[in-house]
Amino acid sequence: MLEWMPPQLYLQSVIMSELVCSASEETAMYFAQRRPRELAEFEWTIDAKDPKKITTYEKWWRDMLGPLLESRSRRDPMRLVKDPDFNYRFFDRSFLTRKKLRYPDRPRETVDCYDITKMITKWFEYVAARTETLIQTVDVYASFLRRLLAGEIAGDDISRALGRLQIIRRHEGGQPQSLRVLTISRKPGGRTGLFRTLRTMTIAGRSMIRPTRLLVA
Repeated sequence: MLEWMPPQLYLQSVIMSELVCSASEETAMYFAQRRPRELAEFEWTIDAKDPKKITTYEKWWRDMLGPLLESRSRRDPMRLVKDPDFNYRFFDRSFLTRKKLRYPDRPRETVDCYDITKMITKWFEYVAARTETLIQTVDVYASFLRRLLAGEIAGDDISRALGRLQIIRRHEGGQPQSLRVLTISRKPGGRTGLFRTLRTMTIAGRSMIRPTRLLVA
């Protein structure tokens, strides 16, 4: 049985679930144009907070992540691009399935969908950061990005360097950007200059669509 989760940690879990969903969707779009074989398998390596055991929060997140995303996918299915330049063949081979969906107000319906739980939890591992070079790299990147967005460090050179490691796509509102900013702080207002920083990172970022595709369009 899952242990009770404080509201603040539950909110963080929901936010992390949205992050995982967004990362999965954008990864699929990016590699479907470039290296589609990579989409046959998703491996999730999570920085463990306690190398000797899985914490309560980590256990809750691991056990609830799949069901949360499955529920989300009913109202907001995973977005894939239907275009010859996007090859999802290996992705479909690994994760496409058929399921019966239950509805409170109408009969069950059999639909083709993606096995989100398999995609997220089949290759899911908590590891100590000191043993994984890539985890350490992500920690360094996340630390610099957090400090930049918080205004602790500044400079277009830093913004461009971090931006080159980001993928640009169009989000809600139709404007291309390299990342979405979300806060759970109760303090009103935002940092002056934040949008200029985001714009600089976006200009330096990598396009979701292949450059050759852009030239043809």
